[in-house]
Amino acid sequence: SVRAMRHHLPQVITANAARPGPWRALLDRLRKMPEPDFYRRALAALEVRRPDRESLAELRERAFWTRACGDAGAALDLYRELVARQQNQDPVALLDRFAVAELLADLGDVRESHRLLTELVPALEAVLPTHPDTVAARATLSTVRQCAKPAPPGSSRL
Repeated sequence: SVRAMRHHLPQVITANAARPGPWRALLDRLRKMPEPDFYRRALAALEVRRPDRESLAELRERAFWTRACGDAGAALDLYRELVARQQNQDPVALLDRFAVAELLADLGDVRESHRLLTELVPALEAVLPTHPDTVAARATLSTVRQCAKPAPPGSSRL
C-alpha cells in the first residue's frame, strides 16, 4: 500500500542510491519542485520524453510517487484523473478509487470519502476479498464513519 511505501521510502531510496537512474533523479526533483507543472519540467530536464497523454500505467506511477512524497493534493488530482479515464471496475481501477477516498479523508473531506468508501468497499470485497488494500479500505471506512457522524449536541470534536 502507499502508506507502507511512504513508511519505507527513506530506506528504499537509500538502498537504491548506488544505482541512480532517471526516476531516482526525478524523485529528488519532485521533492524540491512543488510548483505547477514541475513534473513535466523535471522530465524535460532529465531528457526523458513523455507523450502528451500518459498511459494509465504511467499516470498511476506518477500518482503513486507524488503521494509517496507527501503531496496529497496533487496526488488526489492525479488519482481522480485515473478514475475518470477508466470505464471498467477491474481490481486496479477499484484500488485507484480507494486511493481517492483515502486522500479525501487525509485532506479533511470526510463526508465525500465516506460516500465513496460506502460504494467501494462492497465492490472490493467481491473482487479482492483478502487483499491487504481491501482490509485497509474496511478499516478506513470504519474510521471515516466515526468522523462523519454528527457530534451530539453540546459535545465538541477535535
